Amino acid sequence: MSDDIGQPAKLILLTGMHRSGTSLLGRVLQGLGVPLPGELIAADHFNPTGYFERRDVTAVHEQLLINLDRWWPTAEGCQPLPEGWMDMPLAREASEELRAILQAELRVQHRPWAIKDPRICRLLPLWRSVAGSLGIQLHVIYSLRDPSEVCTSLLNRDGPLVGMDLDRAETLWCLHYSELFRDSINLPCHGVDYELWFSQPQQQLQRIARVLQVSLGNTARSAGLASIEPALRRSRDVHLPRPVNPLIAAHYQDLRSRLIANYSSKP
Repeated sequence: MSDDIGQPAKLILLTGMHRSGTSLLGRVLQGLGVPLPGELIAADHFNPTGYFERRDVTAVHEQLLINLDRWWPTAEGCQPLPEGWMDMPLAREASEELRAILQAELRVQHRPWAIKDPRICRLLPLWRSVAGSLGIQLHVIYSLRDPSEVCTSLLNRDGPLVGMDLDRAETLWCLHYSELFRDSINLPCHGVDYELWFSQPQQQLQRIARVLQVSLGNTARSAGLASIEPALRRSRDVHLPRPVNPLIAAHYQDLRSRLIANYSSKP
């Protein structure tokens, strides 16, 4: 990896809807030698290989969404963020917390590094503001996964905890991507197709390496491929109370087709 001499290190934001493969994406990048610094949230039954989310950053995001009455898995989380939320004192407080975290990393990170959290889909304007004030170059990479698999995983994990149902899961899937695409205009933003990690792992790895300008030697290639464990894909057998809304399924297929076409257009 290389950055221009004298330029701030690039920060890669890894995001996408919850349960869409963002943890796999974080694991792959770590295998390629991209640092995900800070204390990471420990693995558990739902993510046996880890979440690859920085504990302090996720805590800032989670508390801000709660304070805005938009905690992501709840019915309130399906609503747009409040008008003018970026100017609210609680958002300014979150900005200062993120600024302190990034300032500390700028002292030690001299190559591209990454922070992963699905909540960035909804809070990207906050990141653009903080990073802009520090002169940090942002690069967004998001993971895209079939909404049927996402909804299955959400219902299994969050149904007993917060009453997650299929209608809410579908709405959240749409909301996260619509806000991400809206708020990432004029930023480098690349998508990763979750399905292709299992059907075309080497090609997908090469695409990521090209996007990030990572040298894909034998060691990095082996580490990246070792991160992809098909046995962990536990939501492929979809068991939903009804099929996913056809409009959402069609939207996913359109987004996926655009991603694959974009892959094909690259040398």
